[in-house]
Amino acid sequence: MAIKIDFNDSTTGLSVTDAYGRIEKIELFPQKRLSLLVVSFYNSEGDKGKLPIKEQAYKIYGANYDQYLDATELAKAGKSGIERAYVFLKTLPEFDGGVDV
Repeated sequence: MAIKIDFNDSTTGLSVTDAYGRIEKIELFPQKRLSLLVVSFYNSEGDKGKLPIKEQAYKIYGANYDQYLDATELAKAGKSGIERAYVFLKTLPEFDGGVDV
């Protein structure tokens, strides 16, 4: 599971059309209503075995954690935590228009 997006890094000026973003790590801290995601970005799906063009950490916490990763919500949605994490990422501006791949 991954997401295809038009990647733009304002820090470096790097821009990649149809970049491949993949959650490489997810840590859950249910007692704190917090999850940490590490997303690696690649030029394309074919590059996923190579070094990423960027890695970025994201937090899901508070009400967003409750909505996307709380055990009760996962059971209601019938989805895994990783699937719901991708749904959350698509709510962020940098993932606008992202497509599941």
